[in-house]
Amino acid sequence: MSAADLARQAAAATDPVNHDAVQLALNWDGIAAGRRGRTRALQHCPPGWVDSVCQVVHDLAASGPLCVEDVRAECRERHIEPPPQPNAWGAVFTMLAVAGRIRRTGNLVQSARPAARGRRVAEWVGV
Repeated sequence: MSAADLARQAAAATDPVNHDAVQLALNWDGIAAGRRGRTRALQHCPPGWVDSVCQVVHDLAASGPLCVEDVRAECRERHIEPPPQPNAWGAVFTMLAVAGRIRRTGNLVQSARPAARGRRVAEWVGV
């Protein structure tokens, strides 16, 4: 038995709180909060915005891997305004991934947007 296992066992014997159950509850709360946030972000978008961005993602995915920066740039080219809440970009990707239309490649690419300060973003492909 490892030292970490012994420490957990000792803590469980003296601590009446089941930390695994608490952590699980916190995880589920976080998942639910994420869903609510994505829903709210999409609800604040103008009519037709989500459909337009989904079409952009579909078109770009047909030609190879893409990231959110590619979608933003193509939306500018097509004169699609950015959403009122920036979280809507991620919500669209999550929605399409859950629907089985795109999936992550496992690669991260560096964002070229100055506001992103070199942050790495997920790369996606069409399914």
